[in-house]
Amino acid sequence: MQFTTNPIYVLAVLCLLIILAIYAGKTRFGKQFGPALLVIVFGAILANLGLIPTASNSIELYSGIFTYIAPISIFYLLLGVNLSSLKQAGLPMIGLFLIGSLATTAGILISWFLFSPAEVLGDKAAIIAGMLTGTYTGGSINFNAVALEYGFQENGVLYAGTIAVDNVITTLWIVVTLALPHFMHRIWKASRSAQSEEGSPTESEESKVGMSLTGLAWLLFWVSLVFTSRN
Repeated sequence: MQFTTNPIYVLAVLCLLIILAIYAGKTRFGKQFGPALLVIVFGAILANLGLIPTASNSIELYSGIFTYIAPISIFYLLLGVNLSSLKQAGLPMIGLFLIGSLATTAGILISWFLFSPAEVLGDKAAIIAGMLTGTYTGGSINFNAVALEYGFQENGVLYAGTIAVDNVITTLWIVVTLALPHFMHRIWKASRSAQSEEGSPTESEESKVGMSLTGLAWLLFWVSLVFTSRN
């Protein structure tokens, strides 16, 4: 047991699980689940085999990850948001996004009163509602940010189940949204608009730029500043 609770060993295993989940998530089978769910499944398997500590036998490393690493990773992902792209989107697209967000929020509220999830899930139902509202209005970053704020990730089975439901419903919704324009085109016989196939040189150039030592220092500075002000 002393070997499996060694923080360096556990951290190495967790990093390996993340790498495996990323590669597995790119396969035809793995794409149906996504890296986030796969890494939880891999971790659950190793924990039940006794290769890493379980949540019930939590070690200080786990607390440190949920307290510091996870919120910092959310902040790091938000740094990739390009606000200047809003100018290219224009007011019509932004307006449609706002309408969609309001409709999503309204749908969550209506479902809450229709199905009364609190009777089954208890006080976790409100957190799940917030997570689903976040993911369908801003993506998985919002999903995990809400989970971290309320410590929902500590409920391993329920957290994994929520991710699974989110992935399944998202896949179905993507299929619907991709098929809907095709049927609408047939109904209204809308004229096809010319589609530009020009790539984005800015993105390709940015993808080739590595992080310098100065950039890493600035990143750590802003992360520390934001995390300190959060607490």
